[in-house]
Amino acid sequence: TAYGRNRNDGRWYYFDDSSVSSSDSTSVCTPAAYLLVYLRNDLYHEYLQSDKSKQAETVNGEDSMNGQEKMDY
Repeated sequence: TAYGRNRNDGRWYYFDDSSVSSSDSTSVCTPAAYLLVYLRNDLYHEYLQSDKSKQAETVNGEDSMNGQEKMDY
């Protein structure tokens, strides 16, 4: 099960396998709640290219990451 907010209408919805129903923020915001953030694959690669360009500018072309990818959260 999951809750999701529709960015077009601003309303919350409850997803339970094959059914979807309207909900409100009081059902969503509980001490047990957690947040998942997804980034589209094509945007992730675009972000990495942008991040690598910034790193190259700041470290004068040296590889400060030792070949590892970096994500800022």
